Amino acid sequence: MSKAPAEAGAHKKEPDMNEVLTILMERDGLSRHEALEVMREAREAMLEALDEGRDPEEVFADVTGLEPDYIWSVL
Repeated sequence: MSKAPAEAGAHKKEPDMNEVLTILMERDGLSRHEALEVMREAREAMLEALDEGRDPEEVFADVTGLEPDYIWSVL
């Protein structure tokens, strides 16, 4: 009888803000301040999208270039 890896049923860890900052800084060559500004812009754009009935995940992806998995990092 084989056992499944421990990760198989484990809950996937949500990315945190520092992880997203690091991604933006390394991928885009941004300073920490610039990466924080991108996250602020993404948050504002998502809130505006919600008010206008648009998809906040799509807006997040457009602003940050990241998958929606990272969306909770900016809220």
